[in-house]
Amino acid sequence: MPKQTFFNLPKQKQDTLIQSAINEFSRVPLHEASIANIIHEANIARGSFYQYFEDKEDVFYYILDTHAKQSQNQLIYYLRENEYDLFKATPKMFTWLLEKFHEGNSRCFFKHAFLHMNARVEETFSSRIQKAEIQKEYKKLIDGIDKTALDYDSLEELHHIIELVFSITMHNVVHSFSKDVTLEQAIRNFNMQLTFLQKGVLKNDYV
Repeated sequence: MPKQTFFNLPKQKQDTLIQSAINEFSRVPLHEASIANIIHEANIARGSFYQYFEDKEDVFYYILDTHAKQSQNQLIYYLRENEYDLFKATPKMFTWLLEKFHEGNSRCFFKHAFLHMNARVEETFSSRIQKAEIQKEYKKLIDGIDKTALDYDSLEELHHIIELVFSITMHNVVHSFSKDVTLEQAIRNFNMQLTFLQKGVLKNDYV
């Protein structure tokens, strides 16, 4: 996370520094990114950069966490809008994620982030489910979901069903970058996989 000195900066200077970092991380993956390029574009001294962030990884994961927080808030919105119906809210969330991650300059940033994904990148997004606000909404999802429509025998199995839905979502987001598929095809692929999860893949005679 940024140091307090970063948050003490005027908003315009914060935005300039963050945008300069986004531009650099959009140009190349994190491991190839240069602090020199960031500070040159932001027009600050190298010493100033280290007053605000520990290193380039610090600013990169701050940017990523900001996007993860926005995604968390959007998920909460779709859950509320769809009365905590997981299979109605998730397709809307997936479409929103695709449009957000592929729009304008964001596409190159997220492409580098996801195609060079490591445990910390994945954790930045997945750990948001552990935050207090999303936990509260998650409890509402568990309490409010139409359980008569789901085939499960325990609360543990229900948790795994929800986890599978979220895993399919992120898998297809990453797949849209790795295979460079169109948004329409990515949505089609996602909906097909979600339908498989809903219906199962074995015919009744084989169950």
